[in-house]
Amino acid sequence: MKLLRNPLFLFIILGFAAFLLYSWLKPEEREEIRVTPQIVADLVAQDEALSLRKPDEERTQELIENYIQEEIMLREAFELGYHTSDGRVRKRLLSLMRTSLQDQIAEPTYNQLQAYFEENKRDYSTGETRTFLQIYFDPSLNEVIPDLATINTQYADYTGEERAGDFAPVSNRQIENSYELVGRTFGKEIADAVFNAELNQWFGPLKSSAGLHYLKVLEVYASEEARFEDVESFVSMDYVFKKTRESQDEKIELLRSKYNIVIEEDAK
Repeated sequence: MKLLRNPLFLFIILGFAAFLLYSWLKPEEREEIRVTPQIVADLVAQDEALSLRKPDEERTQELIENYIQEEIMLREAFELGYHTSDGRVRKRLLSLMRTSLQDQIAEPTYNQLQAYFEENKRDYSTGETRTFLQIYFDPSLNEVIPDLATINTQYADYTGEERAGDFAPVSNRQIENSYELVGRTFGKEIADAVFNAELNQWFGPLKSSAGLHYLKVLEVYASEEARFEDVESFVSMDYVFKKTRESQDEKIELLRSKYNIVIEEDAK
């Protein structure tokens, strides 16, 4: 009982009770959404550019309300992790972030482009190419596919200018195609065959994902070393892209110091 009459003890009890009451009654802390005059000015300018007239007070309030709603939804989307679970959102954010990190790259000089070209000349040289004929047959449309002897007889003088065989989305005459292009169009088996075939002889049928093909190689073109004058515009684009990427990577490395990166190993 003596303790209850102690002023210090009573002060502590009352303080603790006040703290509990405040904790129970205090309003929940809320994240702030601040709409600044600059944000309003930007919203008004964007709307004016689209509608070609300055928004009135009612329209301005509508723009502000739309901005607040969008900001709420964006923050909630981040809270729910949509930026990590939706691939399209993730790629768009990454693209925006990379753009924001890049420096303005100065226009390269002629000497800089020449030096870059010499260092990367192989990237601009063309590999071997082939010009060849192909005649396509769809097994689902034909009970009997012509044999090679029939193709040799029927298309001995065929130049590829007229349609032959069944309809195909690619031309019967393929001009100066690289190995990679033939592979993407017809598949690796046909690419290998075309680049190892003798000239002016029909061969096949070879199978692609679409159907069956007879083929004849007409011309073989050796690889050519690129000349700077012919590819200068491409070199300029590649140079600027490379320097842009380097500036972005440098800034990402600076940001890396903010993070503790842990690469977990698979349990064995």
